[in-house]
Amino acid sequence: MTEAIVLVPGLWSWWVASRQSLAAAFVKVYVPVFLILPNYYTLEIDHFPDPGFHTACILPIGIGMSWKALAKRDWKFSLLDFAVLTYLCWQVVCEYYNVGMTTMPDLIWDLVNLALFPYMAGKTLIEQTGLRTEFARRFVLSVLFVCVISVYEFRLGVSLFRMALGPLFPGETPQWVTQLRWGFGRIAGPYGHAISMAVFVGVAILLHRWLTRAGLWERSFKLSGSLPFSKAQLISFGLLAGIFMTLSRGPWIGAVCGAILAGVGLRPDRRRALIRALLILVVGGTILYVAGKAYLSGASAFEGVEEQASAAYRAILISQYEDIVMISPIFGWGRANWPLVQGMLSIDNNYLFVALGTGLVGLGLLVATFLSGLWRIFADGFFGNDESLIPSERVFRFTLVGILVSIAISTGTTYISAHLYPLFFMLLGWCEACVLTRTAASDVPVAEEYATSSYPQMAVVA
Repeated sequence: MTEAIVLVPGLWSWWVASRQSLAAAFVKVYVPVFLILPNYYTLEIDHFPDPGFHTACILPIGIGMSWKALAKRDWKFSLLDFAVLTYLCWQVVCEYYNVGMTTMPDLIWDLVNLALFPYMAGKTLIEQTGLRTEFARRFVLSVLFVCVISVYEFRLGVSLFRMALGPLFPGETPQWVTQLRWGFGRIAGPYGHAISMAVFVGVAILLHRWLTRAGLWERSFKLSGSLPFSKAQLISFGLLAGIFMTLSRGPWIGAVCGAILAGVGLRPDRRRALIRALLILVVGGTILYVAGKAYLSGASAFEGVEEQASAAYRAILISQYEDIVMISPIFGWGRANWPLVQGMLSIDNNYLFVALGTGLVGLGLLVATFLSGLWRIFADGFFGNDESLIPSERVFRFTLVGILVSIAISTGTTYISAHLYPLFFMLLGWCEACVLTRTAASDVPVAEEYATSSYPQMAVVA
C-alpha cells in the first residue's frame, strides 16, 4: 500500500490549516506540492475516485473554503464566478448526455479539486491575506527546483520524478515518456509533457520579472558564497535554462508575447505602450506565420524530421477533426469519448480538445470565461486612474495579463492537462481578487480571523 503516500500532502495540508490558516496551508503546502509532485500517480480506491498528490492536498483547504463560503456566507459573488460555474457545469451536462453516470464521480472529483477549489483559493487566499509576494516567491522557487532537477532528464532522457516515485506505485505506468529532440530529452518535470513544463516555467519567469523589478528578492542565496551573481540573476539563469530545455516552441512564443504585454505596465504612457506592444505582436505574428508556412512546406505530419513533423501534425489537426466536432456541436462527445482519426490520437490543441468534449457551446463558455477574467484585470490596470491605482499595482496587473495571454497562446499546442487545469483556474481567481482588492497586498494586514487554530473555522475573505 505504498500508494497511500499520496494522502500525506492532504494530512499535512489539514494539519497546517487547523494550526495556522487556510491561506498558510495553501501557500506553504499546496503550492510546492502542486508544482513539484506529479498528479499522474494515484491511490486506487474501489467505488471512489482515485486521489493524487494534488487532489488530496487541496481537499482539506477546499472543504474549509466551502464551509466558510456556504455556512458563513463569506463570499462575494462576481460575474466571473458565474462564468466559471457555468463552464464547469456544462462539462457535467455533456458527460451525462454522452456517457451517462458511469464516469460522473471521477469527472466531478476532477472538476471540484482541479478547477473549483483552485479558483476559490486564488480568489480568496492570496490578495486578502497579504500573501501575494510569498505566493509568487514560492511559485518561482518551486519551479526553479524542478528546472534544476530536470537537467538529468535533459541530458540522459530519463525523468527523475518517475524514477523516484514509480516504485511506490507498482502496476501504474504513466502514459508520459520523455520525448527526444535534437539529441536531448525534452524535460517535462512532474508536469507530464514538455509543453506543460514550458508553460509553468513561462509563468514563473513573468512572476520572477515582477519580483525582481519590485525588489522583493534578497541580495543573494545563503549558500551562494562569494559568487558574483545576485539571487535574482541566478534565478533568471535557471528559469531561462529550464524553459530552453523543454525545447517547446509554442510556449516560448507565448512567454515572449506575455512579456511584451506585461511590459505595458512599466510605461508612464500606457496607451502608447499598448499600441506599440500590439504592433510588435501583429508584425511578429505575421512574420512567424509566413516563416512557419515556408518551414512546413512539403513536411509530413507522420514522417521526417521530428520537430518539423510535430509542427505539421498540429497544423492539420483541426482540419482532420472539425467534421467530428460538427457531428455533435452542442453537447460534444463527452470526456475522451470521440471517434479517433487514424494516426492522430493526441489532441494537441486545447481549444479543439474542449470542442470535441463539450461541443462548440463548451468552447464558447471557456473562451467567454477566459476573456471575462482577462478583460477585468486588463481594464483594472489600464483604465484605473493614478489616484486609485498606484504604479506598482498597475505593473502587477499587467504581469497577470501577460501570464494569461502566454497560457492562451501556449495551450494552442497542447490540451490543459491535470496540471495546467488548476494553474489556469487559480490564476483566474487571483486576477479576480486583484480587481476586488484595490489595496496593495503588502499593505493589507492579515485578518485576525485567519490566525484562528480551529478547523474548519478559518477565514475565507472575498
